[in-house]
Amino acid sequence: MTHSVALQAQSFLALALMYAGVRLRRRRRVHVPVMAVTIVFDLLIILQIEVARSAVDTAARAASNSAMLNVHVALSVLYVLLLGPVVFYGRRLLRGDGAARAVHRPLAAAAVALRTLVFATSFWAAEAAAG
Repeated sequence: MTHSVALQAQSFLALALMYAGVRLRRRRRVHVPVMAVTIVFDLLIILQIEVARSAVDTAARAASNSAMLNVHVALSVLYVLLLGPVVFYGRRLLRGDGAARAVHRPLAAAAVALRTLVFATSFWAAEAAAG
């Protein structure tokens, strides 16, 4: 199995885990650990991509990258940046601040949408980076 295929498989597993966590959102005792594992798994995938492919250096060369690679990088960065507020408001919810739900829910939905787009664009980005 090539490194790229292994990364795609890991990314699919992380996305599937995220969807499972969303489906279990009403079961807080399950939702929270599943989403925490998902976030850690995603960050480890990003670290793996950085170590294997120097992703930050590649992203920094935006002018010479393909448009699809730049879209993929932008979506990935937005997703990672969104994780902070999602976790922040999720933790407030855990502490009993019901008002945090009004912020957490749309941020979490945006994070899931972005993560889905990151997965979808990763196929084209990997192809563009290789070619």
